[in-house]
Parts: sequence; structure tokens; C-alpha cells
Amino acid sequence: MKILVINAGSSSLKFTLFEMAGAENNVLSSGQVERVGTDRPNLIYKRPDGFKKEFSPAGVKNHADALRAICGELVNAEYGVLKDLSEVKAIGHRVLHGGEKVTKPVEVTDEVKAIIRECFPLGPLHNPANL
Repeated sequence: MKILVINAGSSSLKFTLFEMAGAENNVLSSGQVERVGTDRPNLIYKRPDGFKKEFSPAGVKNHADALRAICGELVNAEYGVLKDLSEVKAIGHRVLHGGEKVTKPVEVTDEVKAIIRECFPLGPLHNPANL
């Protein structure tokens, strides 16, 4: 089963794509988009075999754009590691602050989103990006 793990910072989006096979979890690719929202974002895409691509993708104005750029690399016909995004069966995402209401891994629901929003004052640079 393939699982995409992301970590949204205030101006970056990091990712690792894992293949979970029993007790084994192998990294298929990883990287990040740095300087999200600037005129010079930087995308780094790596595979464990040593392949690395670094470039400035166009139109990365926010974290949603950064995720779209990452997904494009994952399914790139030349060097991507997925044929289709439907191969990803789960997405994990670390959120800076869930206050006292969210203190362990949970499924993201409308209620969880509201809690993350309530915690904006506790993590003003990260929680909005996390949401």
C-alpha cells in the first residue's frame, strides 16, 4: 500500500511517498517545495536510487499549488514512481497544533478542521498552512 506523508510549514511543503509492505516501509520518493508563495519557489524531487530533480515550478502561489506540483512529479511519465495518483491509498499529515482536543492521529473531518482553525493563534505561521 502506498502512503503519502506531507508536512506543511509556513513556506514549504515536504513529502515522502512510502510503499508499505507488511513490516517493511520503503521510501519511493521524497522532496519538498521551498519558498511557497514567492516568485522563486523551488521543488526538489528525489528517489532512493539517486535520481534528483530540482527546479522552480511556475504558479506555486500556495500550498495547494505546491501539492499539485509534487503530484505532477510523482506521476511524471519519464521519472515518476506512480502511474496514477489513485495508487496512493492514504495520506498522512502532521499538524502543528490541535490544542487539547486533537492529541493523537485522527481522520480529518469537518470537526477536526474546525479545531485546527481554532488553534490558529497557537501556531499562526503553521496551522493555516496545515489546514
